[in-house]
Amino acid sequence: MRKSFRIAIAVLLTGLAEGLPVQAEGPAGAKEIPQLLRDLASDARQVRTEAEQALLKRGTELLDELPPPDLIRSPSAREAVERIRRELEEKAARESIAPSSIRLNGTKTLGAWADEIARQSGNRLHVPSKQAGESTTLDLPALPFWTALHRAGWKLDYEQAGGLPDLLPNASAEPAPADRRGLFRVEGRASRKEEVVQVRVDFVGEPRIRPLYATFADADISLSREKTESRPVSTDARREVPLSGRSPGSVTIPLIFPEGDAARLTGRFVVKAAARPLPIAFEGLHRNERIARRRGGVTVTHLRTRAAPGGEVAIRISVVYDHGGPEFESHRLWLYHNEAWLETLDGERLPATPQIESLEESNGALAFEYRFSGMPRPLDQLRFVYVVPSLIVDVPVEFRIDDLPIPNAAAN
Repeated sequence: MRKSFRIAIAVLLTGLAEGLPVQAEGPAGAKEIPQLLRDLASDARQVRTEAEQALLKRGTELLDELPPPDLIRSPSAREAVERIRRELEEKAARESIAPSSIRLNGTKTLGAWADEIARQSGNRLHVPSKQAGESTTLDLPALPFWTALHRAGWKLDYEQAGGLPDLLPNASAEPAPADRRGLFRVEGRASRKEEVVQVRVDFVGEPRIRPLYATFADADISLSREKTESRPVSTDARREVPLSGRSPGSVTIPLIFPEGDAARLTGRFVVKAAARPLPIAFEGLHRNERIARRRGGVTVTHLRTRAAPGGEVAIRISVVYDHGGPEFESHRLWLYHNEAWLETLDGERLPATPQIESLEESNGALAFEYRFSGMPRPLDQLRFVYVVPSLIVDVPVEFRIDDLPIPNAAAN
């Protein structure tokens, strides 16, 4: 089915490139996607309008099938496709930054619970073999992702930077005060030097989100106790926190606040994140062919594969986004943390972790070589999978932590 649909898209692109409008019988909503895309080049305005509306109703899954702008010669079709892409990307962005909700009921091993969490939320977790067989019984209603983990007595460990976090039992008797309601878990800690309280904010997103960097304004972070409010040491201070892979981030904000009991910590910040990850797979590696795969405004091209004695495999790819520019260029290092692996043709993922080398780059494009060692099977029995986020989004984060302990000066 997928192969025949791709052939239809190829025929469609030929028609659009030549600017050939095609009229079709019946309402726009009943047409197949290739026909609707061709209708965008129609001479009749009503046909173009109905086709555009019908395509929008297909939802965000259509992003994977929209042709790139440079293959559309018809001005009306090209402009319509770009309008559709922008609207669907905005919708996908809104969906991607909504906090997950999971319901955990039953008795399962920790490994099976990790699979269930991934199924419900899209958050893939790794379970070390030592803990994978441990059985746990849970009866939790639908809860935000971070709240559910806390209630289940679990934590995420990020020792392997850039990889999947480990799902582990939480051995800490007193976890740090935190807001666990949103897409990001936010923890607060405080220390004091005279009248200044150093507020440390630790934050981490759900694993399905790939944070690039966070921006804080000191004036947006505050402590309060009854009618007393803190004030920032520097009202104009702004901070940018670079983030690596899915690992937690941290920032310290100095606030002027009087001594006393615990206080409420509130604040907001913005995280720039790569979202909506899409897997792109390449088979037939032994043929060493140049093959391009496109999904959601991103084109990944398999440039070559080389095998050496001893199970060494080197796979070179390039990544091109339709929209590059300064935003992409300034923070392109996040591409190093994209997941990539080899698996068998029946979907069994091989455990080898590749070495990665950046080879060349330009505006909106980057080439990588992934080197795997100790491959147990020949190339014709392997598939290379590369996961590429298709959207860069702004994630507004607001948090509130009640009863944050504030030490007095004598306690430090």
